[in-house]
Amino acid sequence: MNKFPTTIVGGIEISRMIAGTNWMLGYSHTSVAKDKFIKAYQTKESIGAILEVFLQNGINAVMGMPVPLLHD
Repeated sequence: MNKFPTTIVGGIEISRMIAGTNWMLGYSHTSVAKDKFIKAYQTKESIGAILEVFLQNGINAVMGMPVPLLHD
């Protein structure tokens, strides 16, 4: 894993960049149609692939709703 700048939060070392989940979970903040498109497009596999790229680049923090799609 590449070393991305980190900080300590609550005794845990996390990357200084946090991956957001709006475009994984369907929150485009643009239109209902775009929200529906994102929800139809994203799968556990595609989200996993996105998160894998973040991890490969040293980003180990994710912020999102506690939904089964992210948990799985």
